[in-house]
Amino acid sequence: MNALLMLEFESKVVSYTTQPFSILYRSQGRLRRYTPDILLKYVNGAFGSIEVKPHEELEKQVNIDKFALLKEIFQQELGHSLTLLSSKAVYRGVQIDNLKQLYPYLWQSVLSSERAVFKQMPLQLTFDALKQRFQETSSSAPLRLIAHGYFEWDKFAPLTGSSLFKKVKGSDAW
Repeated sequence: MNALLMLEFESKVVSYTTQPFSILYRSQGRLRRYTPDILLKYVNGAFGSIEVKPHEELEKQVNIDKFALLKEIFQQELGHSLTLLSSKAVYRGVQIDNLKQLYPYLWQSVLSSERAVFKQMPLQLTFDALKQRFQETSSSAPLRLIAHGYFEWDKFAPLTGSSLFKKVKGSDAW
């Protein structure tokens, strides 16, 4: 599920699980069961749930009504939000292709030598300029830094040599 790939890159999310629990609720005089797609645990200890649906399904009045009720129930009875994520949000631009390219580097540690090079970089640079900084040492270092959130960039556009990257304040090497 590509929504899970997106969560792998969310710095505010500590962990997640799929189909985590079911609740019973009343709607139109009937008892119904609902299971959210994803349960998130955030860095601050809070929880949230996500429902992923095709965009067309979320536009149907029956689902608008259903999820309005469920959002209310989640907030009141579970104490956390229920967020709807449409297929349009997941498949916007080439975001998923970019994240798939970066995913292997998310599991590699950023080296102290790479953080030192990062500190010396200008506030913004192109992907080609970023790669050039590591030309002599490591071809994977730029992708590691990007995967670990050291830069902001347009993840919805194809990753090319001219892609512009801006250093993120608060990165551990800043």
